[in-house]
Formats: sequence, C-alpha cells, structure tokens
Amino acid sequence: MHWSPPAAPGWEALTLDGQPWQSSALVGKNHLLIFYLGSACTHCMEQVSAFAKAAADFEKAGIHLTAVTTEPMSLAGRLAEQMSDKKMPPFP
Repeated sequence: MHWSPPAAPGWEALTLDGQPWQSSALVGKNHLLIFYLGSACTHCMEQVSAFAKAAADFEKAGIHLTAVTTEPMSLAGRLAEQMSDKKMPPFP
C-alpha cells in the first residue's frame, strides 16, 4: 500500500506591509506555519521572537517559516513593538 498526504488547499494573505502573499510560493518546499493570536498575546510574541532568532537555522535546513494571524492589519503592524528585539521577524 502506498500513501501520500493530500495537497494542502491554496490560500492568500497580506504581508504586514499590505502586499498579497500566496501559499503557492511554498509549493515543493518544506515549510512551517506559525499561527499566533496577535501582538497583544505575550506568549505568542515569545514564540514568534524565538522562531525569528532561529530563522537562519531553519532556512539552512531548508524549512521556510511563515507567521499567520487573524489580527486586523491596523494592529498587526505593532508586531515589531512586541518582539523581544523590537524588530520585524525575517519571514512573512
């Protein structure tokens, strides 16, 4: 018996600078989606900060990181303020 996982459905979102970003950019690549509640969630920001610090290691291993939130764009721009190093993460 041979099994392979089904293809994930396509999706589109906006980057923090308002540009459209499509999941098709990930086809054929290893990727890790980081879902977080928003910039007001302290625990979430700790996790996003930890992934941001390790982003280069993930890239070296061939794993692309993408952070996803349902937070409104008007609030999502505050992400850098809540990061431990006060910088935007190096991934969409």
